[in-house]
Amino acid sequence: MPSTTAGQVYVGGEIVGGAEHALPLGSSLDAARGVFYWEPAPAFLGTYELLFVAGDRALVRVRAVIELAK
Repeated sequence: MPSTTAGQVYVGGEIVGGAEHALPLGSSLDAARGVFYWEPAPAFLGTYELLFVAGDRALVRVRAVIELAK
């Protein structure tokens, strides 16, 4: 998710049970560029709801489904 507006700062989290938590273990967010990185380990199989907010308060919800490669 690249930033298109100079100076924006992004924050992110994971939604679990309707509450916001930190981003998943092993992930990172370049807050200045708006770039999210995550290479989930096999233990992370399942569906994750990630939430990102830009400095202008634009909200972006991402549903990530992690499946084991065949």
